[in-house]
Parts: sequence; C-alpha cells; structure tokens
Amino acid sequence: MARELCADEYKREHEALINLSEKLRQTGVTAQAMLLKGDAAELILEQAENLDVDMIVMGSHGHGLLRKMLVGSVTETVLKNSLNNVLIVPAPIE
Repeated sequence: MARELCADEYKREHEALINLSEKLRQTGVTAQAMLLKGDAAELILEQAENLDVDMIVMGSHGHGLLRKMLVGSVTETVLKNSLNNVLIVPAPIE
C-alpha cells in the first residue's frame, strides 16, 4: 500500500513537472522536466553541468535558522558550489 502511494505521488509530481516544462517551452524557454531521487543539491549541480545550463532557477522555502543549522539548505549548497548563475526565487510572504 505504501509503495503504491509513493508511486502515485511520484507520477503526479512528474506529470506536474512535464506540464510546467511544456508551458515554459511554449514561451520560448528551453526547459526539461526531471524528477530525480537522491541528494538534491548534488543532483542539481550534476545535471546543470551535464546539460550545460545558462542558469539554475530555484525557490527558497525561507525556513528558519534552526532548521538550516540542523539539516542545511539545498539552495545554499547549490549557490555556494555552482559554476553557473543561480537565481533564487523567495517564498511568498504569508
């Protein structure tokens, strides 16, 4: 049961990414949907290099300092280690 739920969620997320990348392509932006499993920062940096991207665009969840100290920040890791330009889109203020 849990495996099926995970598979369904993975499928929904992948379909959402495919739809988003298609909308971007329709506006002239080169985009490719990828849903990868593993260390997020490492995978982002690896794929940016493999795909020879011009820019990495990432969202920032705006988590607090305590969480950042305990688990780190994918955005911060990518920003510090990327050889590409990185655009950080802040989380909406609630």
